[in-house]
Amino acid sequence: MTIRQLMSVAATVHSGQPRLAYRNQPADTWTMVTVDPVSVHYGDGGQLMRTDYDVGLDLMRALLFDTPYFDPRDSLDVEAGDDLLRARTVDVYQLPVEIADDGHLLDVKELLQLVSATSGQPMRAERAVRELDAAPTDFDANIPTPVAGVAADTAHVQVATGFDEVPMGGGRTYRPRTLFGMPDVQFLQRLRRMSGHARLSGPPGAGKTSAVLAAFGDDVLSVQGHPDLTVAALCGQYLPVPSEHGTQWQWVDGPLTRAMREGKVLLFDEINRAPKDVDDVLLPTVDQRRQLVLSDRPDLPPITAAPGFMVVATLNDLDTGIRPLSAALRRRLNIHVRVDTDYGIAAERGIDGRLLRVAQNLRTSGVDFGRQHNCDPSWYPQMADLEGAATMLEFGAQASFTALTASTDDRGRLREAAQVFASVFGEQVRPVAELGV
Repeated sequence: MTIRQLMSVAATVHSGQPRLAYRNQPADTWTMVTVDPVSVHYGDGGQLMRTDYDVGLDLMRALLFDTPYFDPRDSLDVEAGDDLLRARTVDVYQLPVEIADDGHLLDVKELLQLVSATSGQPMRAERAVRELDAAPTDFDANIPTPVAGVAADTAHVQVATGFDEVPMGGGRTYRPRTLFGMPDVQFLQRLRRMSGHARLSGPPGAGKTSAVLAAFGDDVLSVQGHPDLTVAALCGQYLPVPSEHGTQWQWVDGPLTRAMREGKVLLFDEINRAPKDVDDVLLPTVDQRRQLVLSDRPDLPPITAAPGFMVVATLNDLDTGIRPLSAALRRRLNIHVRVDTDYGIAAERGIDGRLLRVAQNLRTSGVDFGRQHNCDPSWYPQMADLEGAATMLEFGAQASFTALTASTDDRGRLREAAQVFASVFGEQVRPVAELGV
């Protein structure tokens, strides 16, 4: 009998050969698995070599040791291992694995291929031991529904929140994510009752707009930020209206003015694509004044926001044609939340497990790049990318990969994504699809 659980494993790669380390829970031992170099030398196809250790730090020393033959009883080996512990880190992954009755992993060859092609979370040895020491958690509830005609393969996905789905109309639903200890839609609703405002940043397709629409439904008025957006279009302007007496000019409130008058939520999508003028107009509407002066309507008194008025601005920090928000507006939109895709929710929605494995490992390497270079993470797939890739699976791996990476044009990242995709799907793909190939 076997069980499928989510557990932490550590890995390194030495001379092109990956090593995998984990805690064997029932036997309370620490295990390292790698390819036996002797079997490689004699052409046996690379037989697996498994070594058990009684102490977690011995496992880490073995994982970093120059050869796979670390001996914890040899003081010279231990001294050399300690030097490596102080100088290097290991990669830690959280993976769903098949565990046999004796506590050992069953899909080790597949896992070794995975860690040789991707990056985990870099971690120092002492912390890695604590991560591996944590008890595995049941993963059965997080196995995604297979896509028709495609064998599902779950690996390396987050655990979904478990919050109930929110209907959004048109047959669509939204699964809330955790924000400040509660569902994100619930927090946004409470923030509105407190007359607060927010900005949501993150890559395209992560669900920023969906979160706002799910939280407020018909109470949302939207405006799309773009370089040609004018203050008049945002606040209101005179527009020609046909009548029986010919064309007449009639005042029409803009979305900001309507939201203030009616006490609704203004969703300002991609606000950092709009000209800076809009920052200046928004300032008095989102501070304690909550007022808007219509410069084109000097006959009207300042508009004071009705109860329920709220501004939620979304931003994409990693695209072209964007600008920084003014410090004054950032202070007033002071609840800043980065929105990212929950791959556990993607699994519940039936996204093929192989796509989730590719996405999670690209996320790991993307976040690591940002951490190492003190910048934003490099590109990795979001929910919209995964959904597009899932619909293209019936046309083959290349079509699915093309859809998965449609939101990036970073050539280096595309090449890396192609390598990860090929390692999971077992089929080579091109960074860009070619007609006739």
